Amino acid sequence: MAHIQKKHPLAIRWFHWVNFPILALMIWSGTLILWANDVYATQLWQTGYRVLHSGKDDETPPRWLRVPDRIVLRPDVRVLYSGDTLPESYPEPEKRTEILTGSRLAEGMAWHFAFAWFFALNGLAYVVFLGASGQWRHLAPRKDSLKEAVKVAVKDLAFWKRIEAAPAGEKYNHAQRLAYSGVVVLGILMLITGLAISKPAQGAWLAIPFGGYQGARLWHFIVTCLFVAFFFVHVGQVIRAGWNNFRAIITGWQQIAETPEPQITLVELVEDEPREELDDEPEPTTDGTDTAGA
Repeated sequence: MAHIQKKHPLAIRWFHWVNFPILALMIWSGTLILWANDVYATQLWQTGYRVLHSGKDDETPPRWLRVPDRIVLRPDVRVLYSGDTLPESYPEPEKRTEILTGSRLAEGMAWHFAFAWFFALNGLAYVVFLGASGQWRHLAPRKDSLKEAVKVAVKDLAFWKRIEAAPAGEKYNHAQRLAYSGVVVLGILMLITGLAISKPAQGAWLAIPFGGYQGARLWHFIVTCLFVAFFFVHVGQVIRAGWNNFRAIITGWQQIAETPEPQITLVELVEDEPREELDDEPEPTTDGTDTAGA
């Protein structure tokens, strides 16, 4: 018979669900900043190119870095870049549906800087709670976590099935330990690089470890990509784990299925009992007959 077991404290659940919409808004508003002008994406590309090619510059970044000014959805789908024009016979603006993608720098910065405070405070409260409550013990990697995490990943890819999803008596397996503790590190890097590029004069010293202002921008972008990758893997694993795991992060409780006790049959019980020797067992005679019937 199944029973329920406590898994996630209330604070963990609050930090988890508050962080999700905040991070989504941060990524959306950051995209508006990056897409405000072609030069922002171009500089980001050139910085990354110099990092990968030992200081060499690339003056011709790929075309896909260009950010469209707007996307027309009706009466037909068109992607318009800076300098593109529509045919004279095209319907008037009020008769078509468009999405403005470029030139939204002020809007993106307003949303980004406002929700950055909520992101920072929620993350700080989460780290403080982990330390004060002892929950960090469930997340901290161990010396064998990397090796065991590889085994878990191979198992999840259906190449190997000889390992448990989580060790008995523990909340997370080794892959989850690395992932969830790594997210904390990503959050710290996100805040440091964000401060460095939002306050280039006051926070110039913060950008030094990342190679300056453009280097901090590149690291900020890379960390954002890692957050997005973590989100898709995390959601995929939740779907794969099933409703019981998802319910635990909402209610805090998970359902544990008890393993049935082995049934012992009467035959097994008799065979397991030691046989007692009979005291009055007849002794054989020399002529082949026993003395019991005499």
